[in-house]
Amino acid sequence: MTRKMVGMLLSLCLLVTLSVPVQGRSVLDGYKEKLIQYYYHYGSLADDVIWDILRQMEDLDPAEAAVWRRLMADWAYVNSAEFASQDILPDGLPEDDSLCIVVLGYALAEDGSMQEELIDRLVVALGSALKYPNAYIALTGGQTSEVKGATEAGQMAAWLQKKGISQDRILVDKKALSTNANAENVYAMLNKSYPQVDTVAVITSDYHLSWGSALLAAVANYEAGYHGGNPIEVAAGAVCKTGKTWDTLQLQAWGIMDITGTKFDPNEAAPVLYAVERPAETQPQTEVTEAPGEKLHLPWQQDEKTTEAEEPQSEKKENLWIPIVVAAVTAAYVLTPKKPKKKREKPEWKWE
Repeated sequence: MTRKMVGMLLSLCLLVTLSVPVQGRSVLDGYKEKLIQYYYHYGSLADDVIWDILRQMEDLDPAEAAVWRRLMADWAYVNSAEFASQDILPDGLPEDDSLCIVVLGYALAEDGSMQEELIDRLVVALGSALKYPNAYIALTGGQTSEVKGATEAGQMAAWLQKKGISQDRILVDKKALSTNANAENVYAMLNKSYPQVDTVAVITSDYHLSWGSALLAAVANYEAGYHGGNPIEVAAGAVCKTGKTWDTLQLQAWGIMDITGTKFDPNEAAPVLYAVERPAETQPQTEVTEAPGEKLHLPWQQDEKTTEAEEPQSEKKENLWIPIVVAAVTAAYVLTPKKPKKKREKPEWKWE
């Protein structure tokens, strides 16, 4: 192949790269970051601003804005006092197999046995399973001890079966080693094999409930909104009391960032709250009531059907002139006639 042909092919390859999208930020990424930052720093104090950001997103991409409206509403709901019950799940949940009770695992002892806190979670799960006898029970947790083959989910399943819970009701995820993985694995299992499940209730310790529930709701909203997964509502939670206090809002924000691929830096200064003029019909309710089995209606929520948004697309970044210049310089160098070079003679060294 001649030098000229090589140069032409090289130039063509460089120019073709211009047609390939360069990894970058979607037009809505900045809005998503602000949603996470405002809720993380201000909680319900940022209701008006969050409503305003979602309104701006809706002007740009209604389908994607709808995904984030649901995601933010669910995030607020799982952190509300109305979400959590103690010792047993509340009344009003589905009575058939469209309900799944999700029990989050807890680290095993060194010998592979369950620690007291995990057993306390199972006591809550057992009472709730008896209250809703047609519900599935999803157990999630991997190997967290040095004992090979001993997993949180496996130990939980054995305990529940000994207490009379039928094996055919129990769904097991033995791989999750984090709260993020709990959420992702449980949703994937339900979405793939149990499409009738459209409602989940989460059981864990008091300090862990909002964290685990926020991530499960985020996964469900993201997968349903962008990938056509089954919509699953995180409707309620129940806890065992530990007396521990742990502010998990930062961990929730990190988890949602990871699930949605959105940037979040908790060390950044809090964004400034600003005044928003909202129509009267969109104002948050001063007193929120909830009928049995009816999900709390939150300030940013709208009654809308689930729509599927396009996966966030990356845009071509600036500085596209760089590959153009490289292609041009390469072509000029290769195609310009070259003077024949003299053969370089190796010098003869004399060691005297």
